[in-house]
Amino acid sequence: GKCCPGNTLVLALQLYFVLFVCLALNFIYVLPSPNLFGLPDWKMVFQVITENTPSHQAAGKMLEEKRRNLFWTPCAAYCIDQMLSDFVKIKWVGECLEKGQRITKFIYNRMWLLTLMKKEFTGWQELLRPSVTRCASNFTTLQSLLDHRVGLKRMFQSNKWLSSRFSKLEEGKEVEKIVLSVSF
Repeated sequence: GKCCPGNTLVLALQLYFVLFVCLALNFIYVLPSPNLFGLPDWKMVFQVITENTPSHQAAGKMLEEKRRNLFWTPCAAYCIDQMLSDFVKIKWVGECLEKGQRITKFIYNRMWLLTLMKKEFTGWQELLRPSVTRCASNFTTLQSLLDHRVGLKRMFQSNKWLSSRFSKLEEGKEVEKIVLSVSF
């Protein structure tokens, strides 16, 4: 038979919303039953997934103590994001990300340059790679810069770039230097 009757995805989303609100208001321990919110009985809820902050850990522990059939689990995406945040604290990793952000900000803040890059050097592909979390997006964008480094080097050596007003800007010279460096 079925483990959990009804639409479990809707249940999970509703329960997550209820728990998020309750955790934010710090009154999770007074929740006698999810029926108050139109949800099924607690016996049908077997896992709660939240961020892994100290307050969420404490609330998860309280839930597990109050409801023996309930298990609290930290969100994997949140945990991975925390690990990536720790990597950023390593000096050379942080510097690498900062250079990548300087490149993408410079290009994306200049429509002419962005169009030139896409049209002639990346095959209309974006450098920015959104991901589940901000920190993960930084690393996926860094990978994208690596994937497009040949095209970016060609762009910053092209006559169109060299004759543009952007190549004369101090910021343009700095970004060009980063992209044309041997370590890029």
